[in-house]
Amino acid sequence: VEEDRTIIREARAAVISNSKTVPHITMGHSLLARLQQDSGDFVAARKEALAGRNAFPTSIGGQRCNHLVASIESSDFTLQSMSSDGVQKRSMQISHRNVKAVHFRAYAVPVYEWLGRARDYNLLPSSDEAIRLVRSQKPASSWSIELPETTDFNSHLTYTTPPMSEMGLYVVVASDRSNFDDSEAQIRAIVIQISDLVLLSAPTELGGSEVSVKNGM
Repeated sequence: VEEDRTIIREARAAVISNSKTVPHITMGHSLLARLQQDSGDFVAARKEALAGRNAFPTSIGGQRCNHLVASIESSDFTLQSMSSDGVQKRSMQISHRNVKAVHFRAYAVPVYEWLGRARDYNLLPSSDEAIRLVRSQKPASSWSIELPETTDFNSHLTYTTPPMSEMGLYVVVASDRSNFDDSEAQIRAIVIQISDLVLLSAPTELGGSEVSVKNGM
């Protein structure tokens, strides 16, 4: 219950304020920071963890605080998209935290060849496949998007419009590093079909679905 967590956080804060010269108090900082992180207040959690880390950095609690600070400040992003959309539509969603920019490269792939490589219903490329594309093929299109600063250390959503003007199937590889080949680069990849066709699905009285295909242009 959030009310109980608030009481615990306030009690721990009171203990910490009265024991600032004792090394093991860093465990209190660590536990309080973890509670604040669990409640979604990453700014307060980071501030508390920094206090513990800076007070006694070599203590066990200080090291835990340091790990927590690094975790909160770490960068991450994920990529989602429509499976099929029209030309130059706002089709892609980026969920991001502590990332300044994301860079994209789109690779046109033959539909039947890509479908033929699938061993299950998952059409997304693996990390190795995405890296092989980057290293071996010239992208059909590339672009970058600057992301707003996430000062609250939470994940935020930003959308982007793929600039591809020709219809077809594309593997879009994204990275937080412009060269895509840095050992520390985060690589994400999705598959999107740029098409003038729209699939419409509606439930039927028998519990099934009725699917129709229409021209979306």
